[in-house]
Amino acid sequence: LSIQKFVDVDCGPPMGITNPCVFRIRIGNTGPNVYSGPVTFTDSVNFQGVPQAPGATVLVAPLPAGWSCSGSSAPIICTGNVSLAPGQWVDVVQRMNLAHPVMPSANCARLTAPAAAGPSCVPIDG
Repeated sequence: LSIQKFVDVDCGPPMGITNPCVFRIRIGNTGPNVYSGPVTFTDSVNFQGVPQAPGATVLVAPLPAGWSCSGSSAPIICTGNVSLAPGQWVDVVQRMNLAHPVMPSANCARLTAPAAAGPSCVPIDG
């Protein structure tokens, strides 16, 4: 499987609950066989070399049906069941509030199960 990250709606300024970022994570089947089962990815935000403040990244909208996330503050770990034929993909869209005193530089997603892949990162231009 593969993972790609896209910015659907860039955030800031001002960043915060009234101006959330919208990110799309695409998980694709790059193998020769159908994959059916759970997929897990970790989503994190880079704040220009500064450690992330607690609560600085908050998932503000629910994921598509069948997906769940552990916690609402990055790194956010999300899991869902997929059934993908070779060449097919599924998109997971997240709305996030990036309320941090330092401007974030990138948002990254890394596939962690069933096998590690990525990270795929996108710059944040707020």
